[in-house]
Amino acid sequence: MYKNTLHLLENSDDSTSRSFALRNIARVFSQTQQLDSAICYYQQAIKIATPHTQSSLYNDLGILYIKTEKLEEAHECLQNAVRLCNNPKLLPPIYLTLGEYFIKTRQYDSATCYLNKSIKSPLLYTQADSLYLFAEIEYQKQNYSKSIEYLKRYELLNDSITKNSHFENIRMTQSMFNYQRLTDEKNNYEKKLPTG
Repeated sequence: MYKNTLHLLENSDDSTSRSFALRNIARVFSQTQQLDSAICYYQQAIKIATPHTQSSLYNDLGILYIKTEKLEEAHECLQNAVRLCNNPKLLPPIYLTLGEYFIKTRQYDSATCYLNKSIKSPLLYTQADSLYLFAEIEYQKQNYSKSIEYLKRYELLNDSITKNSHFENIRMTQSMFNYQRLTDEKNNYEKKLPTG
C-alpha cells in the first residue's frame, strides 16, 4: 500500500508526503528485518524531506545503522538529527539513540550523559527504554546489583505502560460502541420520520 501511495505521488510537488511514504516503506522493511532495504528508503526520504522532518528520519536511520553495526554512519546520522531538531521536546528520543550508540562503542560516560537527558522525556516509552539501557551499562560494567535495580524500575514502568495501553484500548472500544449506538439510534429515528 505504501508503494502504491508513493507511485501516486510520483508527479506531485508535495515532497513532505513523498518523504513520509518513503519513511513508511522503510519502517515496513525494518519490521520485516530487511534492514538494507530499510536503509535505502530512509536515505531516499531524507533527500527530499523538509528540514523540519529530517531530524526524526536521521534518528530512525541511525537506529538501523546501530543494528547493522555501521557505527560511523550511525554517529553521523545522530549528529545530524540533533543539529536539525528545532523542537527541544523532540530531543529525548534522539538522546536515547545516542545513549545506545555510546553503549555499543563502550563509551559509558557519554552514554550515561545522554541517557540522563532521555530519561527526562515525558514519553513513558522513552523513559522505560532509558532505564533498560542504564541496566545494560551496569551489566557490561559487571555492576550486577545496579543492573538489577534498573531492570526492576524498567519492569515497573513497563507494567504501567501496559496498564495505560489496556485502559486506552477499553476507552477506544467504549467510544466506538457509543458511536455505533448513536448511529443506530439516528437511523431508527430517521426511519420513523414521515416521508414526502
